[in-house]
Amino acid sequence: MGTIDLPTMIDYIVKTTGRETMFYIGHSQGTTTFFVMATERPEYQQHIEEMYALAPIAYCGRMKNLLFQFMSQFCYLEEFFRKLIGVYEVNLDNKIIKRFGQVLCGEKAATQPICSNMMFLMYGFNPDQLDP
Repeated sequence: MGTIDLPTMIDYIVKTTGRETMFYIGHSQGTTTFFVMATERPEYQQHIEEMYALAPIAYCGRMKNLLFQFMSQFCYLEEFFRKLIGVYEVNLDNKIIKRFGQVLCGEKAATQPICSNMMFLMYGFNPDQLDP
């Protein structure tokens, strides 16, 4: 949608109205669609005067989590590893991912406290939200 559909819509608007710039208002997935277009098809940014993201799916500008701030410095590695292993989506229903989680984070796993602490580090400390 971000690489084909949205650019096609923008081309249609420019052709039909004769206006070279416009405002974009996106809600939820519409914000993600715009972010994809702006990243993958940067030539279309010239047509957007302002973009308003309502209930954005992706916003990291003021994140306070130190782990995420640190990890954001290495975003390019994520794409490298996705291409390396041939995975282009996060599929939480994947059997390998489930097994990995069970072995490392299961109730009786020796590494379970590490998993809990990683969750606390990422999402904030709240032991009541974890299974006993």
